[in-house]
Amino acid sequence: MIVSLLILFIINNIYFLKNRDYLQQKFSEKTSIKLLDVLYYYINLFYYVFVFISLFTDDKLYFYILFITYLLKFPLYHINKKIYRVFSYLYPHVVILILLTLLYTKLF
Repeated sequence: MIVSLLILFIINNIYFLKNRDYLQQKFSEKTSIKLLDVLYYYINLFYYVFVFISLFTDDKLYFYILFITYLLKFPLYHINKKIYRVFSYLYPHVVILILLTLLYTKLF
């Protein structure tokens, strides 16, 4: 179950990387909303719930790292916009790397 969720979240982050500009637009600016986009947003929402709940499992170190990297966005936004932009660009890559590491530990 967890392995399939990890794979789903990895695919979701890859989808975001491929469609970053479109997905970061406001809904009012989009000409049409695709089913995949809606699915992306729901999976993303579920991802944050999953990370929070997983903080109480045996693999909590990985989930603490995911949780802290997400929380870093807020202070970085207010401290320096350039650093925030770089962090926002790298964030999905870091998440994919952490999820792949977690997947590897679950499989082997």
